[in-house]
Amino acid sequence: MTAKSMIMLILSRALAGMGAAAIFSSVYIIISEMVPLKDRANYQGVLSIAYGSAAIIGPLVGGGFTDHVTWRWAFLINLPIGGVVLLLLFLFLDLPTQSTSFFAKLKRIDYVGTFLILSASVLFLLALNFGSGGYTWVSVAVLVPLVMSFVLLVVFGVVECRYAQEPILDPRFFRNRSVVGTVLVNLFLGINTFAVFYYVPLYLQVVKGDSALLSGVRLIPLQIGANVFVIISGFLITKTQTYRPCLWIGTTLTTVNMGLLCLLDVDTGFPGMYGMFAFIGFTNGLLFTSTLISIQSAVEPEDIAVVTGLQHFSRLLGGAIGIATGSSILNSALAVKLPHVLPPDYVALVIESSYFIHNGLPGQYLAATLQAYAESLRLIWYVMIPLAGLGVVSSLLIKHHDLQRHESPTQDNSSTISNTA
Repeated sequence: MTAKSMIMLILSRALAGMGAAAIFSSVYIIISEMVPLKDRANYQGVLSIAYGSAAIIGPLVGGGFTDHVTWRWAFLINLPIGGVVLLLLFLFLDLPTQSTSFFAKLKRIDYVGTFLILSASVLFLLALNFGSGGYTWVSVAVLVPLVMSFVLLVVFGVVECRYAQEPILDPRFFRNRSVVGTVLVNLFLGINTFAVFYYVPLYLQVVKGDSALLSGVRLIPLQIGANVFVIISGFLITKTQTYRPCLWIGTTLTTVNMGLLCLLDVDTGFPGMYGMFAFIGFTNGLLFTSTLISIQSAVEPEDIAVVTGLQHFSRLLGGAIGIATGSSILNSALAVKLPHVLPPDYVALVIESSYFIHNGLPGQYLAATLQAYAESLRLIWYVMIPLAGLGVVSSLLIKHHDLQRHESPTQDNSSTISNTA
């Protein structure tokens, strides 16, 4: 919010991202400690509603600040909100303490494994970013970090298998079919979901001419649909004590959703678009809770924190892949289509910044350019269809696990939230 340069902004966002990731995983881990597995879907559904509601309000507030005040207020507004939340945590969050000292806990951390997996992830994301930006996929700027990331990943595997006393990612998880299947479902879900959250607003702002604020408003049906079905899926899982039907239906409908997005064009009407967005939200709601219950039910209580973090990591990694893949497809398609409708001088300007289309491009080129942009965006959804299909295949790996098979000591000693709610 006080950034004076792009480097400062990037570093600040990285720091904020670390904090957000810790909060996001910790909340679900705390619920897992306090609520029995058989009742957990309902409570995790409520948490997802809080997240979904924030996802509705956040873009609207951020878009309003960006359009009418300054983008810095999108960050400044978090200071009073964060202060209130911190106070509430100190006043009301009462977790059991362990006799182990803080320094003893620090000694148990797998620092080498953490460094290796973080380094591999950063290098992989850099390669994706460079490849989807101004570099070709076979350039040194892309290949060097990509190769280094895979080398570090191999070293990470060796360290975790042979040397780490308490590995950050125990190799036995990858011998668990349900864990592997759920991680893959989350990976492909992240690819598709983040592509929707990134490129649908881009479609609305470029092709339909919406402002940042209005494009956020138009996505409200998506978040409402997700909020409704995250509660429904939580209720169904708690009632039936099975989660696989939600996974199968959700991954199948995700594939259908990617096909529906291929219908978006310059002349697509908003009523049909809102129905499409709501349907995408329904699908996300089915998967958010069911994937978490799936991976937590597949391991012992002492491993829940690790696999919960692994689930969120795989979804975010998928998101980075989805956005980078979409960017590469979009830029490549525009580079082919735009020279047929624009003079050479304008082609580079449009590819470099979509803002130029409605703020600088001569009017006689606008209609053809918007059509080319819509067709280029459609290619992203063509690619997303088979990737969503891989999510369906991955869901078939997941086995059924009894949701009443274990409860943590915290749940036994506290009479459980579920009995008092």
